[in-house]
Amino acid sequence: MVRTFKKNGERYVCDERSGTVSAVSALEYKMISYLKPPLGPDMPTSLRYDLAKYDSGAVEDAYAKLYALYEAGKLFSEDAGGCGECEYSDICGK
Repeated sequence: MVRTFKKNGERYVCDERSGTVSAVSALEYKMISYLKPPLGPDMPTSLRYDLAKYDSGAVEDAYAKLYALYEAGKLFSEDAGGCGECEYSDICGK
């Protein structure tokens, strides 16, 4: 499970299973709520329509960053021990 939160004007995504907290852009922050694992290397067409008000190149770049986090096991990861030990655990809800 992933959680999103804001702190000091910055946006973060916390992957509870891996314990990873990653800073994300405003677009990536919004995009997280549209994504469901497993993620593929190609951005889902439906995502382009859901985020049509954003520049298509920016949407593709944001998806590429989130997919890279996914591939690295830092987003929508399999159970790797859990969250709760990082400095943001009180904010992200774990």
